[in-house]
Amino acid sequence: MVVGGWTDGVVYIDDVDVVDLRGEGDTCNPVADYPFLFRRGVMEIIGGRPWVCGGQIEGVAANPTDQCFEYQKEINTWVEVARLMTARGFPAASMVANSQWFITGGYLGGDPKSVYQTTEVLEDGEFVPGPDLPEPLDHHCQVTLDHDVVFIGSDHRTCYLLDWGTKEWMVLPDPSTTRSQPACGMIRNSDNGQEVVIIGKNSSEILNVNDLTWRNGPSLPNFLDGGAVLQKRTTFRYGISMFIPAPNTLTFDQERRKKFLILFKSLLGGDAYQPDGEPDDALGTLYDFDAEDYIWREVKGEDGAPVMPMDREAHMAALVDETMINC
Repeated sequence: MVVGGWTDGVVYIDDVDVVDLRGEGDTCNPVADYPFLFRRGVMEIIGGRPWVCGGQIEGVAANPTDQCFEYQKEINTWVEVARLMTARGFPAASMVANSQWFITGGYLGGDPKSVYQTTEVLEDGEFVPGPDLPEPLDHHCQVTLDHDVVFIGSDHRTCYLLDWGTKEWMVLPDPSTTRSQPACGMIRNSDNGQEVVIIGKNSSEILNVNDLTWRNGPSLPNFLDGGAVLQKRTTFRYGISMFIPAPNTLTFDQERRKKFLILFKSLLGGDAYQPDGEPDDALGTLYDFDAEDYIWREVKGEDGAPVMPMDREAHMAALVDETMINC
């Protein structure tokens, strides 16, 4: 499910699309539009239903929202179910222990804009304060690893790990490249060890969580920013969509594992850039990473068209199944 965003850098979107990743055709009924035009909130599956919180609504940059809406398929409507403690534009989020939704940073626009160091956690349907970030952050990426360790990558190279049990932060070695609005996600190497992929511009880097060293990943098909990661247990945030196998993927049979690896590190939409750094058009394209050849491949529908019904960037998305929508 893909929600909101904007296109061509000027037009805000309230459209909600369901993109069929199974290749079986669009058999789902249309999902109601979001209650307003907006971009850059956070999205997660909470209690078996899609939730979206925060984001910048259409209008001046100083106009983020604190509202949270849940999609209820029975009435095909987005229903307000909670309020953030702080209205946040361009935050990041992931799930942590005991199904708590950990939302971090973001900003309130203006001149100068106010970037938040605060965080909040969804507990029993209400938001409560979480541990402060090491510094104010927005346009950042976030993913939860095993043992409730949270990785955060900033848009100025600095990266952090948070031990959720002790609430202590660790500053990580810098990746080699500064990435505006990076995307990050967790993968597993051949030894079943955890690694973090951070992507943006036209490149990716991979952090070995055990020895805290970075190595280069495959180049991207376009200069891109505005990224997000989709895992079974984490939020899909912002423009780029990177599909990561769930932690138990390696226990699946070989045929199913191959299908998950085909989806590994797929890009869905996003904000494309020309090589000279000038903004290009929003994308409605899906790219898959070929693990064997270590390259990205464009995926199209049966008619050769992009799988995304609409070009968009700065959108939100989550992996949903047929029980959450009308299929």
